Amino acid sequence: ELARLLTEAAERVRGLQPLEITRAALCTRVERFGVFDEVPMYGGVHKMIAGRPQRVLLYIELDNFSHRPDTQGDAEGWTVDLTVGLTLHHLGRQTDLLAWRMADETVRVFSRNQRREFFLSIVADLPASISVDSYALKAQVRDANSGATAERVIRIDMVADASALVTAAD
Repeated sequence: ELARLLTEAAERVRGLQPLEITRAALCTRVERFGVFDEVPMYGGVHKMIAGRPQRVLLYIELDNFSHRPDTQGDAEGWTVDLTVGLTLHHLGRQTDLLAWRMADETVRVFSRNQRREFFLSIVADLPASISVDSYALKAQVRDANSGATAERVIRIDMVADASALVTAAD
């Protein structure tokens, strides 16, 4: 009984914490929660060749997401309702210059039990028109059940040639 009460109290306290993206990574493969292959970084920065379309796979882990009671068919359970948006912004400019935006995606996941882990796997196609420059890929997640939002930024450099895909140590 004590364990059940402590678990319930922990869930209530967790619900008071802000939504958080605890991990965001560009990947070549995402299998399941915590199991993914990250794209190599060069000098701590992701680099891609400009002038060609780029498909990116973004892995996002969330903490402090909320649930709402729900039913699906005859099953009673809980639903997590999220909206995910991706934008690409030029870095080093005086103003926040938007270079690209993916239409927001709605993610709705039902489970008979309240989830303790949650991840998103987002596929996005960057256009060939993204030019050589440094960018910030911003992932924003909104929790429709609580109204909370969280954001994470991943640095990407678009380079002119594959010869730039090296680290400082190379």
